[in-house]
Amino acid sequence: MKKITAVLLSLMLVLGAVAPAMAEGAYKDETVYVLATGDGEARKVIVSDWLKNPEGAETLADATNLADVENVKGDEAFDGSAWAAAGKDIYYQGTSEEPLPVQMKITYTLDGEALSAEEIAGKSGRVTIRFDYLPQLTGKAAVGETEETMYVPFAVVTAALLDNDVFTNVEVENGYLVNDGDHSVAAGVVLPGMQENLDLDPETLELPAYIEISADSENFALPLTLSVATNELFSYDGEADASSMMDDLNEAVGKLTDAMAQLLDGGSQLADGLETLLAKAGELSDGVSALSTGLETLDENSAALTDGSAQVFDSLLSVANSQLAAAGQDVTLTKENYSEALDALLEQTDVEAAAREQVETAVRAREDEVRAAVAQAVEQEVSAKVTQAVQDGVTEQVLAAMNLTPEAYQAAAQAGQVTEQQQAQIEGAVSAQMKTDEVRALVSQQTQAQMASDEVTALIASNTEAQVQALIEQNMASDEVQKQMAAASAQAEAARETLTALKAQLDSYNTFYTGLAAYTQGVTTAAGGAKTLNDSMPALISGVTELRDGAKALSDGIAQFNDEGVTKLADAVNDNLNGLADRLEAMCELSKTYSNYSGIADGMEGSVRFVWRTDAVESK
Repeated sequence: MKKITAVLLSLMLVLGAVAPAMAEGAYKDETVYVLATGDGEARKVIVSDWLKNPEGAETLADATNLADVENVKGDEAFDGSAWAAAGKDIYYQGTSEEPLPVQMKITYTLDGEALSAEEIAGKSGRVTIRFDYLPQLTGKAAVGETEETMYVPFAVVTAALLDNDVFTNVEVENGYLVNDGDHSVAAGVVLPGMQENLDLDPETLELPAYIEISADSENFALPLTLSVATNELFSYDGEADASSMMDDLNEAVGKLTDAMAQLLDGGSQLADGLETLLAKAGELSDGVSALSTGLETLDENSAALTDGSAQVFDSLLSVANSQLAAAGQDVTLTKENYSEALDALLEQTDVEAAAREQVETAVRAREDEVRAAVAQAVEQEVSAKVTQAVQDGVTEQVLAAMNLTPEAYQAAAQAGQVTEQQQAQIEGAVSAQMKTDEVRALVSQQTQAQMASDEVTALIASNTEAQVQALIEQNMASDEVQKQMAAASAQAEAARETLTALKAQLDSYNTFYTGLAAYTQGVTTAAGGAKTLNDSMPALISGVTELRDGAKALSDGIAQFNDEGVTKLADAVNDNLNGLADRLEAMCELSKTYSNYSGIADGMEGSVRFVWRTDAVESK
């Protein structure tokens, strides 16, 4: 098995373990979009550049060979050698006709005959789609004590979207397949030029440089393919040397070997377990059949059981209604209303509550009288306060005519400096003013204004309610009401006991009645489910049989993969790959020299990736 995917994964893990160093200053991140024909030939190249400006520089040096350069996220200007960044990152695009470092070629065959993308469109038969990646960029690299020419290394990921109505029996070489029912995605990773860079003997180990998809096609159509190429995986920067890299590789292969041993054991146990499951599936089928028959019999009797319980409930309610009618209660109990109706009757047996309701009704009938009395009392208080306030104002006016203030007059009176004659004169003047029609009208006007205020209205309402409640409690405590309550208590207690017992009896039967309905409904549902399960048992047994056969095939496949793949990989690492360290280091050093496609300013670090999007091959 020459093309061992595990080798590829191991190399990628070892190299990917050393992350690319992050640039501290300005950095150019470049993405090259290649719009290609269905045969893989580039027809247009669009380059998207991102100049990162972590230090907020006012200008960013740049070099580019792009045509039609356009700032896509701002209006910062470019003078051919620098951008007026004003502290911002710069995003721009352009087009290029420069050669690509990796050339993609897509070839098609139909039943062994080579066709172009245009020719194969709409055809049916066994098709093969092959993606070849040809490295174009080389450089000098120091391998140990010698200097050699190597390809700049790239890793390429390709994915093709396949319609399951068009493609069936799909196989992928150097890749894998994912199927969601409607579509399949064939994807793979290749390393163009890696075989030559590492000087590997294809008879010992062959690294994939192409992806091949084979399938049965009906009216061939291929929506699109996407490919991404990058050398960032190899442009690591750090202290890793040849010895440490090979140690990592040997450790990874050791872990892979241990994992394969566990996988072999697990696959064998899975196959054995499914064999046991298949043997027990027959017993399960017999049990499900018996269960289905029993539940069907129960379900057939459910209707009679439910009807009988309903008749018993109706009989109990009829007896209860007769008893209530004999006691003078005009009420009809049903399954739906009996609980609420009996609760209402029980409330009527509460002697104190009934008496309080009657007393409150009587008191509320006189609520207007109470409110009028309360309003009169409040008006007297308001009038007194208003009169005093007006009198204080009149007094202040009289004193002002005598060049006195109320405070000065009060102080003089307390000191004995005001004669009784003067006091009488002042009081007479105030009294005369208070009796005038003008002052009386003022007092009346202010009193009525305050009576109409929200505060006084709320006070009247509050005092009225308090007076009503006081009258209710007063009447409840009266001898007459207490005697009436005492006389009714014995009769009410007897009625309460009777109604309570009746409600408890009906509640008990209602619990049984509703539980029976739920039970019969559950039997119906279970019977239907058991029948469905019983009908599905042949399919289940068939599925378990297929699962067992698949598990056995999986176990055999794991064993074959271990023998032909992992074991050979371990042997290759132990016997043949230890001399690759120098070549790996040299290739990675060469990779670091290629950081852009369209140009970069001196001293600036950067990275570049390439994205191919092929045109759709549409059926005719």
